[in-house]
Amino acid sequence: MSLFRSPPIPGVSWRLVLGGSAGVLIGGVAIGLIFLGLSRLLAAPEGQSPGIAKAFVSHVATVFLFSPFVTWVGLIPGALLSIPAARAGWAGPGTAVLAAGLFFGLAGGVTGGPETLYIWASSALPFALLFWLGAWIAEPRLRAAPV
Repeated sequence: MSLFRSPPIPGVSWRLVLGGSAGVLIGGVAIGLIFLGLSRLLAAPEGQSPGIAKAFVSHVATVFLFSPFVTWVGLIPGALLSIPAARAGWAGPGTAVLAAGLFFGLAGGVTGGPETLYIWASSALPFALLFWLGAWIAEPRLRAAPV
């Protein structure tokens, strides 16, 4: 399997689009639940400060649990761009991560400057991998040997 290349998928593959979308929406919540469980395990004893690890894990859990409310903003153009990428044979996980980082970084740079560019670009990467994983599971032609 290639990092960027995939077998070309002729036509519009609704399995790819719907599988990728389900991967983002369901996978984001599942990861949020895992991090929520970890934050419960890292809970501080009564009367003590929770610490940086618990604060980080609970923040990540909150971001992933509430991700379905905001990921559709990037999911709609990402799903639409996955169709021509799959037709051309460029539907690998590296393509998904590169495109998400580029487009979300551009959106973050436009809306808030250089520090926002980094935050947006890095937060889009797990969702790009979730999209690709959902599409890979739903579309059997992506699992074929690359050309």
